[in-house]
Amino acid sequence: MTRLKLLKLLAYQEYCVCELAAIIGISQPGVSQHLQRLKQVGFVTERKDSQWVYYKADEGALHRFQREFAEFLAADVGTIPELEAEMNQVAGLEQNPLVIACKPRRGGKLN
Repeated sequence: MTRLKLLKLLAYQEYCVCELAAIIGISQPGVSQHLQRLKQVGFVTERKDSQWVYYKADEGALHRFQREFAEFLAADVGTIPELEAEMNQVAGLEQNPLVIACKPRRGGKLN
């Protein structure tokens, strides 16, 4: 939830690490680690001003992610190539020995 809070704040305006730490209530190193992750995935940009670094959300990247994630969630699971192997596993669950061993049966069928 911390990264989501940071993203929402940074979509509102830019902040430095010390400001974000004061707002969120976690240490500056903790904020810096979260910001590094958000920068790695392209959701946050930074601007240097003398010795200070200010961060803000990359609105374009967030909108692209939102659109692509909505499309992913709306897609039929069988149409997503990256899930083909997993869907093959789903089809064979009732015959999978690990599932048979861990799932109790009711009326001769898996729950």
